[in-house]
Parts: sequence; C-alpha cells; structure tokens
Amino acid sequence: MPSRFVYFTPEARAWFEHTLMVAPSDRGKHLSPVEEADLLLTDFVIGRPMAYSLDYRKLDPLGHHVWELKTIDVRLIGWFPRKATFIAVCGRLKRELKRAGLYQPCILHTTWFRANLDLDEPRAITGVNHHDVL
Repeated sequence: MPSRFVYFTPEARAWFEHTLMVAPSDRGKHLSPVEEADLLLTDFVIGRPMAYSLDYRKLDPLGHHVWELKTIDVRLIGWFPRKATFIAVCGRLKRELKRAGLYQPCILHTTWFRANLDLDEPRAITGVNHHDVL
C-alpha cells in the first residue's frame, strides 16, 4: 500500500507522456529524465525518506503554497492539499526553468488551477516546514 499519493493534472500528465518521455539528460548521467522522475515518484509514493531541497522544496513566494518535486533534470510543480498528497500541475525540465525564468508562471498557474477547483478550505497545506507535508 502506498503511504503517499501523487496526482497529475491533465496538462502535467500530457507533459510527462509527450515531452518528458523523449527528453535527453542534460547532465550526462546514466538515467534519462523520465527514469529520474520515475524513481523520484516511486520513492515518494512508497514513503522512502526524502531530502528537503534535494528531492522537494517549497517555492518562493512562500504565501502561494507551491512546492516542487525535483530530480537533476526534472521539476514537478504543484501543491500539497493534505499531508503526503501532491498534485502536480506543471512539469518542466530544469534547463527550461532556469533559462526562460518559468518558475513564476508555473507558480501562478498552480495557484490559479487550485483556486478554480471546488475544494474545501484550506485548499493547501500552508506550513513552511517540510515536516508539514511529508
């Protein structure tokens, strides 16, 4: 039984299936970006310990309550509606985020997406401590 859950929006799922599946590694490592993401998601779901800032972190501005799950090449941006449950809204390769400055649009898109769902309040975990979400 999984101890954590990951959900993908249709947009994030399409990015995963179409873009990430064919993306080359930027770092020349043994794993492709899709393999990196698969390992990260497997570790997340089965409840393996995760390192804050290395595997996941809360993004600035903190008041938007947007987090990222991350690998060397991959960033999955979304939020935690409750402890141990992550909803991925945007998927990006690290090189895209750094070059094009796309963190802010992904953060805004995540908050917009969340605001347009019929969710009970609070819609997201508002804590800043990594123990609040995992």
